[in-house]
Amino acid sequence: MTEPVDVVDLNSAALSGACGFDSHPGHVIDKYERAALRYDRFIGPLVFGARETALEMFPPRDGMRVLDVGCGTGAQLAAYASAGCEVSCVDLSLGMLEVARRRLGPRADVREANGTELPFPDDTFDLVTISFMLHEIPGEDRQLVLREMKRVVQPGGAILVIDFLAGPYGLRGFFARALIVAIEIAAGRDHWRNHRDFLRRGAAQALAGRYGLSIKAERHRGGGTLGVTLLGR
Repeated sequence: MTEPVDVVDLNSAALSGACGFDSHPGHVIDKYERAALRYDRFIGPLVFGARETALEMFPPRDGMRVLDVGCGTGAQLAAYASAGCEVSCVDLSLGMLEVARRRLGPRADVREANGTELPFPDDTFDLVTISFMLHEIPGEDRQLVLREMKRVVQPGGAILVIDFLAGPYGLRGFFARALIVAIEIAAGRDHWRNHRDFLRRGAAQALAGRYGLSIKAERHRGGGTLGVTLLGR
């Protein structure tokens, strides 16, 4: 039986233009507003395994400060919030943020903000997470996002990335990869171009190395197509 694949491309937007927003004269259209209410029902089961793996790799503890970049509906943060962590998140999709506020409660710091310019001081968080976002955005924006994540994480803290891997893949991974390619192509020309560029450049692991971040731990899913990577500052 083929291993379940944790794949999601109905992502929230951490970056304007690249993920979820089209600019028009005088207003901005949020492509994710309609999807927000259906997101957890359809996408949640696909990414459940990756979220569980992330929690195992960096377990929550009371008082820990956690930031999620491109938070969507806040599902990634929910377990941290319920464990007593101080949670913050950013997104540009107002529809997604509305769902996140309801899920995380009044103590959560939920902000409309761009991942390239995080509205937090240096050395603020114990953990910064980003899920299925880096492969969606242009290379120059990836660098800005990771630089910002490194800036706001405390010395000794960690950055946790969930995203696709460049391979090599096992036998099960080839079947998973075929599905991923089909989804990425269907997402549009720009999306597919960014996805290929992300993998060609060595995915999150190579990007982290350029910013002096070390790989503390990594676990693979989907036959090696998906990585949950813990980076240390």
